[in-house]
Amino acid sequence: MVRLTSEIDFPEKGLNSQPQLSIEDKMFVSKVKQTISKEDKHYCIGLPFRSNAVMLPNNKVMAEKRLVQLRKRLEKDVKFHMDYAAFMRNLLEKGYAEEVTGGDYKEGKSLYIPHHGVYHPQKKKIRVVFDCAAKYQGIALNDMLLPGPNLTSSLLGVLLRFREYEVALMADVEVMFHQVLVPEKDRNFLRFLWFPEGDLQAKPVEYRMRVHLFGAACANSALLQAAEDGKDVSNHKAVETLKRNFYVDDLLKSVRCSDEGIQLVTDLMNVCAKGGFNLTKWSSNDKQVIEWIPREKRSKDLQDLNLKEDGLPPERALGVKWSPQDDFLCFSPPTREQLWTKRGLLSILISSVFDPIGLVAQVILPARVVLQETIKGHSGWDDIVPENLLKRWRQWWYDLPLIEELKIPRWLGMSPNHNSQLHASERGYGVVMYLRTEGAINCNILYSRSRVAPLKRQTIPRLELTAATLAVKSVDLISTEMDVKFSNVYYWTDCSGFELYQQH
Repeated sequence: MVRLTSEIDFPEKGLNSQPQLSIEDKMFVSKVKQTISKEDKHYCIGLPFRSNAVMLPNNKVMAEKRLVQLRKRLEKDVKFHMDYAAFMRNLLEKGYAEEVTGGDYKEGKSLYIPHHGVYHPQKKKIRVVFDCAAKYQGIALNDMLLPGPNLTSSLLGVLLRFREYEVALMADVEVMFHQVLVPEKDRNFLRFLWFPEGDLQAKPVEYRMRVHLFGAACANSALLQAAEDGKDVSNHKAVETLKRNFYVDDLLKSVRCSDEGIQLVTDLMNVCAKGGFNLTKWSSNDKQVIEWIPREKRSKDLQDLNLKEDGLPPERALGVKWSPQDDFLCFSPPTREQLWTKRGLLSILISSVFDPIGLVAQVILPARVVLQETIKGHSGWDDIVPENLLKRWRQWWYDLPLIEELKIPRWLGMSPNHNSQLHASERGYGVVMYLRTEGAINCNILYSRSRVAPLKRQTIPRLELTAATLAVKSVDLISTEMDVKFSNVYYWTDCSGFELYQQH
């Protein structure tokens, strides 16, 4: 084991982005720096306990009861049982978990974590979730650990920067959380019960995790450490990419040309490999970049693709549909069954279209207005919506499939040789922002936000001022998140139809 001497560059950002670290976050940073080390090419970080004097009750009884409930479900669902057993077998075979020896239990220094399985809604793959929030005698593991600062770049920021340049890159850190080891002294806090070989009739066996669990902030700390340890004068772009263009374990990045993309892919894989991380599932809209990437490192749909003859398959960029072949962002309407109650309307609206950039905010706004009006009424959540509102909702619902015809360019058309201007226009109660580049004139929608009017009636001038305020806040957000600098920023107001303000 090697103790590290270089320190993680934990973000302590200013007023225009995230607030400075709280006392608890500083404690987390301190504990990570004290315990982080390198073991067999992987980082090892101790569990960030709030107190060094940890004493926990023996909760094995609770874990056994949860396992009995799980076994009943496994016995009823053959596919669920097979998938669950395969997942647990993989944990053991890959060395992410290990069997516990009989006399290894330490009073007050051990804990059993119950678990259950969930399927990914799109990928249909199972994930076994360890329930660190499960309480026994009023105590859960999560209560004893420091949550740590948010070390992940914002979803909006990563998606915006993904649109800056012509060549797009996308990749994934293979099982990132399982690449960060837990020191021997902390592993008994991560015990769990399972049936050997998935045999539900066998006596449960005690195991414990050797790596951090999914969602642990320590994994993001390790990725930052990999960037810090791997930086040199030749790979500063890869280091900045690790810090700015990852959302948890997903990479979205855009570069100016194929050569720059190939160089960045090379540097990123090298830096990550030194930290025990493997970048896989690579995808791009540039076939020259894809051709350079080793076949086994590409996304599944690209591995057997004939790059000279076949078109590039669609991808999902952090949940947003992306067509690399023509480089458009796309949208799909929900396919779930419609329920004509207030609860059903809310459920559909929440899951209707995933659009963190707000590119189709005006499509969703009419439905939000209808939902607001149903909430004004005194009917129950499971009562049928009044006919006058239901008629408007149904019209929106039946028209929603037309959203599939909408295609928005991913690349904003920016070039180092052209001026880029940001135009913010408020229309109704909302804001839409466009990026305009000069040289070869190009204008693309960048970001949008809409709001329903408050329940308390407002005057039109007040609503217009509220929208203008939203525009100013949005410009500040976009300017902070994007790496490019705008030559000018223009604000426009719908009530007057002329330039309201110009910022150089």
